[in-house]
Amino acid sequence: MGNMEQNDQQALLNTLAGKEPKLREGINAILSDKLRFDSLDRAITNLKNAQNDTNLGSVEAALQTAMTRIRELNETNKSDIPDEKATLYLYTLQNLTQCLGTWQFNNGNENHYTPQIIKKYNTLMTQSAAMGLDTAVINDKCFAHQYQVANDPYLAKFELLDHNKMDVMLNGIERIQNGQLLAMDKQAIKDDLNAPEKETKNGEIDHGAVELRAIKEQNLDQLIADMTARWGDEHMALTYINKNVNTFFHMIGISTNHHDQESQKAFATAIVKRLAEHQKMQGAETAPTTKTVGTVK
Repeated sequence: MGNMEQNDQQALLNTLAGKEPKLREGINAILSDKLRFDSLDRAITNLKNAQNDTNLGSVEAALQTAMTRIRELNETNKSDIPDEKATLYLYTLQNLTQCLGTWQFNNGNENHYTPQIIKKYNTLMTQSAAMGLDTAVINDKCFAHQYQVANDPYLAKFELLDHNKMDVMLNGIERIQNGQLLAMDKQAIKDDLNAPEKETKNGEIDHGAVELRAIKEQNLDQLIADMTARWGDEHMALTYINKNVNTFFHMIGISTNHHDQESQKAFATAIVKRLAEHQKMQGAETAPTTKTVGTVK
């Protein structure tokens, strides 16, 4: 149990939760579970000892780690964490996170804490509004919608605010703000941000990642040939790519129609590996004696 008894842990979290009955139910369930979440124990200990806003930041980080773990277990091990349990636990931990700004420090310090996840959400919504993006779509894409329990008044419409999903969109906004991008690229990223999310299947969102896991070799060679035809040999040389990574990612985005960073990274890695292989083969045919390591001009 760590250094605090379960009923002490429960009393502490109930104090944080205030009066809401569903939160108390969730706290009781998660603390009584045979599964132990070390990060939740850490969050509780940090909360008990919190003297200032910075300490609350470490409570939030530990709660977030526990939520990530619950989501992983729900995906990989439904017998331990079935959907209804995952929803109750995530609802509980998200709401506890949002209560941190009301916590009373026992040393009398004033609490000015705003949870990081709320700050991130506010930043994203403000920036997307300033850019004229479709804020209803952006708002919708901030949440994971698959954690709901239809017949429960508290959980039927629960939506989980999702750090990763917000990071992807903030990254897109940052790229639009980046002076080096061409106008048409900025438009492509905007279109992507403004596009409503595809329906989730079994809690998994299809970001085009499915085809990515196996970029077939013949498809890869075809992609390299297409990109070379489109941009010329000089833009497909490793020396150029190494110096112009952002432009290269952009070229990949246009050629593959994948505008998220993860997909572009997967394509970029595969392409660069392949180009390096080609280069090695050519080098072996033409210059068996060279000892210099590096890219061939």
